[in-house]
Amino acid sequence: HLELSWILKERNLELVFAPEADWPPLLADAAMVRRAFTDLLENAIKYTDDGGRIEVKAQQVRGTSLPIEQLQMFYPDGLDSFEWQNDYLQVLVCDNGVGISSLDLPRIFNRFYAAGKLEEHSSGTRFKGKGGGLGLALVKRIVHGHGGLVWAESAGTADESGVENPGSCINLLFPIDLKPAAFEAEEGTIRNRRP
Repeated sequence: HLELSWILKERNLELVFAPEADWPPLLADAAMVRRAFTDLLENAIKYTDDGGRIEVKAQQVRGTSLPIEQLQMFYPDGLDSFEWQNDYLQVLVCDNGVGISSLDLPRIFNRFYAAGKLEEHSSGTRFKGKGGGLGLALVKRIVHGHGGLVWAESAGTADESGVENPGSCINLLFPIDLKPAAFEAEEGTIRNRRP
């Protein structure tokens, strides 16, 4: 969050993190997870007006408590391999920005898909631009590589919701008890080379 501190200050954006006590231990590639969060925070900054708020929350959830209908929007091919009985860390990156249209919502994790209008990407003088549509696709790959899921929530744009800043939440779901396949490699391979 240090590399983003200048834009947060310039745009008078409030960034709030859930207390660390709320975060259960997680077996993950720290560099990749850091990259995913940086991409999510950059995205939230682009879509949040000056003086807005971005919040990162976390909670432990059981797979059976997840919003199945909502997940199906992002996984039209099904979730047959998902372990519903396991415990997960759900991390939410929420903002009170411009929101995500109902048309864009199911597509935002697709490669090369850039949602929204260019003028809605930032109210600041810097850090503008729609980008190449790779940030959220990369976040999805990182989370999937850890055996998790991603999805988004939004009431829509201001026109759709009737609210000036409807905002959005990106949900990341990481397994708590499961070890990703990369960490189950035999001695002498990945396990000994990467933390």
